[in-house]
Amino acid sequence: MKHAEIYSVQIRGTDRFEWRWRADDGRRESSRCFAFYFDCLEDARRSGYQVPLEHASGLTAPGATAGRNMK
Repeated sequence: MKHAEIYSVQIRGTDRFEWRWRADDGRRESSRCFAFYFDCLEDARRSGYQVPLEHASGLTAPGATAGRNMK
């Protein structure tokens, strides 16, 4: 399975952030930014990448336990 990481990108001129993903090998990345972390996660998964939550990075990234109680 290919792996990717999700990272936050600050929106220029604001204090807001968006999310992007990139392959661990650097060969591919998301074609757009996402307002919500889990939308970005789903896009990476649809593109064939597994994203371990503990690999999320950035100032607003969720921790490894994020979503653990979700169904």
